[in-house]
Amino acid sequence: MLATLADWTRADAPGKTVGYYGYNTLTGVPPANRSCAQELARHVNAFFPSMYTFDDNQAAWATRAQTEAAEDRALAAGKPVYFYLWPQYHDGTPKQFQYIDAAYWQFQLDTAYRDADGIVFWGPSRFAWDETSGWWAATLAFMRQIASAEPVGSA
Repeated sequence: MLATLADWTRADAPGKTVGYYGYNTLTGVPPANRSCAQELARHVNAFFPSMYTFDDNQAAWATRAQTEAAEDRALAAGKPVYFYLWPQYHDGTPKQFQYIDAAYWQFQLDTAYRDADGIVFWGPSRFAWDETSGWWAATLAFMRQIASAEPVGSA
């Protein structure tokens, strides 16, 4: 069914990126379901894993990001991986809905830039879109940094 839905979507929106969000479709797949995931990966043209924050363990977050990107690329080499990022701690955690501090958020942006092909920002409709908020200031600085970076191989 998921393959059919992806095929219909790609047929109806040619040239658009089609994939499934998060886990238990194409990302974080248990080994027993790998062949199903490989089959489904043939019907999408990108991966969208959830890389939300559950705690302050940056090393564990970076390991999860690297593992996620590697698993997705192993399912279908050449297809882009776009991390879903949320500048707040996930619900059900001790810090649920608190904004991630600017340094940790910058770390996540830098890690995503290194390990993924892009970022999808997610969150509630009432984000603190305020340059004085740590996460948004870090996001703006990150965007300026990558916009001014020399393209790879241009030197």
